[in-house]
Amino acid sequence: AAVVQPPPAYWGYEAWNAMVASSSGVQAARELYGEYFLLCGRDMFFTVTKFVIFDSLRESILFLFPSFAEAQSLLVACACGAVAGAAAAVASHPVDTLFALRATGSGDGASNELPSLDRLFRGVGPRVLIYSPGIALQFLVYDVVKATLGVGAGGVLQTLDLLGTAGVP
Repeated sequence: AAVVQPPPAYWGYEAWNAMVASSSGVQAARELYGEYFLLCGRDMFFTVTKFVIFDSLRESILFLFPSFAEAQSLLVACACGAVAGAAAAVASHPVDTLFALRATGSGDGASNELPSLDRLFRGVGPRVLIYSPGIALQFLVYDVVKATLGVGAGGVLQTLDLLGTAGVP
């Protein structure tokens, strides 16, 4: 029976030891953390999109329907969270596709060319279906905890005031 070897990009113990033994410490760190800032940027883009959409949509709904502020607050948070999750998934999908294509080495030929829009957004539907309920649940829990602790926008502003201009004549 043939022994199946892991792919070259596998970060197991043996691959780590081989990389460190075959290169200098600086080169090993460069290989390990080479895409760290790109990954952080991708996650920041997803998170910022998610919160901006959630806050904007929630404020708009509560402005248009003030009666929802107390009675249906959790329902509004859940619905806005689902929309925010879908928007963030669509917005960050092309970057995730580029990372996947780069990691698997399955580009369209020249490595410096960007894939077509069709290829960049391939598979976005299932991703929206996966992220929407999760982000909706995340904002639902956030709203429940915020209501349970009695923290509102005034509490956040008060904390910021304590850190900034409180007591300045």
